[in-house]
Amino acid sequence: MEIKTKYLIPFIAAGMAVCATQAQAGSILAPGDAIIAIDLDGNSDFPEAENATFAIDGVLGSKYLNFGKENSGFIVTPAFGSSIVTSFDIITANDETPRDPAVWAFFGTNDAIVTVDNGTSLEPGAEAWTLISNGAMELPDERGVLGTPSVFNNEASYTSYRLIFLGLKDGGAANSMQIDEIQFYDDDVPTLGDTNGDDVVDLLDYYAVRDHLGQVDQSRANGDVTFDGKVNLDDYILVRDQFPLHNGGDSLASAIPEPASLLLMGLGSLAMLKRSK
Repeated sequence: MEIKTKYLIPFIAAGMAVCATQAQAGSILAPGDAIIAIDLDGNSDFPEAENATFAIDGVLGSKYLNFGKENSGFIVTPAFGSSIVTSFDIITANDETPRDPAVWAFFGTNDAIVTVDNGTSLEPGAEAWTLISNGAMELPDERGVLGTPSVFNNEASYTSYRLIFLGLKDGGAANSMQIDEIQFYDDDVPTLGDTNGDDVVDLLDYYAVRDHLGQVDQSRANGDVTFDGKVNLDDYILVRDQFPLHNGGDSLASAIPEPASLLLMGLGSLAMLKRSK
């Protein structure tokens, strides 16, 4: 694995309600945020159908790919506004595992972004970046799977972020770097199944899933606890399975009053059918 450490040194369409919801949920990135591809070596290049916007589009199966390989990445300016990011996680892209990021460096800035798409962010007059943290990650070999979050200490707020992938899982075998989805968080790692940021999985989380079931382009606060851009059976299964861990071992079914329990029984049957396939 080749790692070039020298680089470690140097919308709001819905208004304020959207920002408040996202802040409570802890997730920072959303589809439509301003994002560009970069490569510190000046080799950034990508297929148009796999540009950087696909890293935050909330759609599993799309991806961001950059032929710059090591030292490629992106700059993003969340519509969320200023934030204090303390972790991020990545969903693996659809094919070659050697392309997975393995070493990263995370930067922040409050300057206006002047770097252009496929730029280096090192050009004269470019924005000034502060290194927040750097480290290694070991993404799973399974495709379309959420990796272990990268968590770090940070107390400074920034309006834009630069994430550089300094090394790949197997740089010698890879012809590019790729990720399916990425999310930044301002409160360490979100609790599995928690929709409202209170670190507890309870009936409020079930209701968030129930009330938005079958809808797309939804946030975590609206029941998308699997972060795939839609609220479906997978979100219900996650809430159901996490519920006993936060409620003294009581099942979700035992906590739901009639006639809502009838809906739960139906969802439970669908979950069993799904797992049996």
